Formats: sequence, C-alpha cells, structure tokens
Amino acid sequence: MSMIRRVLFYGMASACSRLAAIVLVPLYVSTLSMEELGDLELLLSIHALMVLLGGLQSESAILRYFYEPYQLDRPKGNGWNAILLSIVGCATTCGLILLGAFLDWLPPSMSNRAILFPLLGLVLPTQLLGVQLVILRCRDFVRHFAFVSISDLVLGLALSALFVVSLKMGVEGALLGLLCSKLILVSIAWPWTFGLPSGKCLRWTALKRMAAYGIPALPAVFVGWVQNAGNRLVLAASLGLSDVALAGVAIKVSSIFGMLVYSFRLAWEPYAMSGLTASIKDSVRYDREMTWYLACMFVVMGLAVIVAPVITLILTTPAYASAGSLAVLFIAAQFWVGLLSLTSIGIQGASRTKLLFPVTAGGAIINVGLLLILAPWIGVFAAGVGFLAGSVFSAVLAAHFSNRLYGTGFSMQPLAWCFGATVAFSSGWIYITDRFQQATQEISSMLAVVAGTLFILGCISVVLILFGLPRRHIKDGLRVLRSAFTANREKV
Repeated sequence: MSMIRRVLFYGMASACSRLAAIVLVPLYVSTLSMEELGDLELLLSIHALMVLLGGLQSESAILRYFYEPYQLDRPKGNGWNAILLSIVGCATTCGLILLGAFLDWLPPSMSNRAILFPLLGLVLPTQLLGVQLVILRCRDFVRHFAFVSISDLVLGLALSALFVVSLKMGVEGALLGLLCSKLILVSIAWPWTFGLPSGKCLRWTALKRMAAYGIPALPAVFVGWVQNAGNRLVLAASLGLSDVALAGVAIKVSSIFGMLVYSFRLAWEPYAMSGLTASIKDSVRYDREMTWYLACMFVVMGLAVIVAPVITLILTTPAYASAGSLAVLFIAAQFWVGLLSLTSIGIQGASRTKLLFPVTAGGAIINVGLLLILAPWIGVFAAGVGFLAGSVFSAVLAAHFSNRLYGTGFSMQPLAWCFGATVAFSSGWIYITDRFQQATQEISSMLAVVAGTLFILGCISVVLILFGLPRRHIKDGLRVLRSAFTANREKV
C-alpha cells in the first residue's frame, strides 16, 4: 500500500479511536463540575503513565522487529512475548501503586477504592489493545484496524454515557466505562492478533531481544509522559483543578490536529522501519520526507488553530471559551511531536534507544521549568508554552543524534526557519484573540478574525516554503504529486 493511502486509511481509523476522548468532552462538561473534570484529567494522566511503564515498550519492540526475515513467516510470533512482558510490567506497576495506597502516599483522589480499583484494572487491557493495534498495522489488516478503532469510539461513548449519565456515577463511572470498552475490544481483536498459543509462541531469545530493546527506553518514556501529560500534576499544584480542566479541554481540542499527526506516524513508521531492515540508508530520503512534512503540516496546523475556538464553543460552555485561544500552543506542540517521530528514526535504526532519554528528558525539563517559572505571570498559558518549547527541543536534538548515529542527513536550517514561523504565528494568534476577545466567544462574529488570521498564515507559509525549505525537495514533492495525479487520471 502506498504512503498516501496508508495515511488516509490509518488516519481515518485512528481518528475514530482518538475521537472518543473529544466526543466525551460535552458529556463530561455537562455532568461534572470544573473541579471534577480537573480531577478526572489528573487520574487519566496517571493512568497513561501506568500503561507506558507497565507495557515495558513491548509494542515498540514488535514494531522494530516485525519486519525481520525470521518474523515474516510467523506474523503472530512476538505477540505472546508482548503479552508476557505486559503482564509482568503491569503487575509490577499496579503492585507499586497498591503499596503507595497502603503507605498513604497517593493523591487524595486515588485514596478512594471505588476509583483506585477501576484505574488499576484499566492498565493491562489498555496496554494489550495498544499491542494489538500495532500488530494489525504491521500486518496491514486495514479493515480489522478500522473496525477496532471505530468500536473504541462507539463503545467508549456508549458505556461512559451509561455509567456517568444514566447511573450518575461521576468520575468512577467514567473509569468503569473505559474499562469495560477496553476489555470487550481486546477480546474481539484477540483472534486476529495473538491467536491460540503454540509451541513457537514464547521464545526466550526473542523475549530477551524485545526486553533489551524496550526496557532501556522506559526512562525516556517517563520523561515523555512528563512532557505530554505530567504537566497537569504540576499545573494542579501550581494553580488548581479548574486550570487543569481548562488545559485539559485545550489539549482535547488540539488532539483533533494530533489525530492527523498520529495518522502520519501510523503510516510512516512501518514504512521507515521496513526500510531500515532492508539497510536502505538514503540520507536524501529522510531529509526530503522531513521537508515535505514541514511544508504540508505547518499549513494544516495553522488551519487547525483557526477553527479551535469554534470547536471549543461547540464542545463546551462559555466558561471554557479561553481554551480555544490556549489550544494554539498545544496544536503547535503536536506539530513538533510529529516531527520528533520522524527525526528520531536514526536512533531507532541504530537500536540506540537509550539516547531517547536525553531527547525527551531535555524537553521535559524545559516543559516543567517554564511551567513553574511562568505560571504566576501568565497562568494556564504557561502549560502550553512549556509543552511547545520542550517539543521543539526534543525534535531538534533527535535530528542531531540521528545524523550522528545513522547518517540521516537532516538539515538544521529548515528546522530553524520552521521554529521562527511557529513562534510568529502562535504569537500573532494569541495577540489577535486577546485583542478581539469578544469576537472569539461567538461563532457568528468570528469571520473577521478568521480572515485576518488566514492572511497571516498564508504570508508566513509562503516565506517558510520559499526561503526556509530546500527547493530541491519541494520540487521533488511536486513531481511526485504530479506523477500520482497523472497515474490516477490514466486509470480513470
């Protein structure tokens, strides 16, 4: 399947899965107070950390070694190894959480057993479902992947509505709805991914290889969590649960653009990994793909920023209107997070995953540091500034390591130009929405703001493409699009 078709198919399917978190926003806003919503955001961020640590990065190991020649004749081979790693990791993680509960070290919201036990029970099913989606993607089971992803949206929404609205169980009901949906989906996808155990399912050599690849990346995974979700804990300590709820809504709105970035990652990672296995070390190829990403996704990022206030008003109440302006920083950060998945290819190709730690740790330190320093002055906007700055740092440092370890040949000049364009557009958007604050709170009066911002986006994009990006790669991209268009016309 071609790269463009991969982006379209997997993008639409993964959008449904990730859309669940967005669709649930009106449900939570209408039934939970702002403080309760902030509490739920904290619990979900802690849950994300438990899944990341408990999985021991087994899904990343499957992706890395799936295309090895000895795996191609046994596509389910490492699935059961991933199950074993996940069980060991999740059991250890949950045991540590229970020990913390016994010693009274957990946050107040987790001291309630009605919340703690569903949160613990959600860890393993979520991890297994993540492994299953990776296997379906690697095997190119597009229909199965789409079915599971769409079912994640439908079941998550239906069961959350049942527990939260009908049974009025609040935060506990939200967790129970997610738990039940994950258990059902893991059961449905089991025959397509893991299947029945056989004598060749568990291999000690393959298990050690997967563990040796995934476990060294856990420190990087932890600081990556701090970069993406852990800042909510710092925000709660610095400001309050209401600000956590506001930031949570902004992150949900930005995740609409994040779904597109994620679909690119879903399509590009197997394509890139298969090239690594075949020892295709084309430095021009990687730099060219980075250029295409910067040129295309920057424009899409700007469009996502412009519609963010409208989406915020549709999903929430006027009390959350400022989240529409805040979303620009998280959307821009998502753009650089997607770039990180591209610039880190050399680290993965060289199997030097230990270097992912300084990449993500540096970004996390910048993120948390700016949040703590700026929160007293700019409030919840400090969370967005920190996330954006940390994401930029991580993407650039990963490009440096990839060039040094694998000869990927990423050019630093386009990254510098793109950083300047990101700062200029984000600053302009924040100024416009602050200057015309009333207009951004009513959909009917936003036309002038949208038109002015589109003009600014167009000017910055033209300057970036004409002066900041290598022209030879832009010409190559246009040539590829022209060839694809011509081929489609001939088929018709």
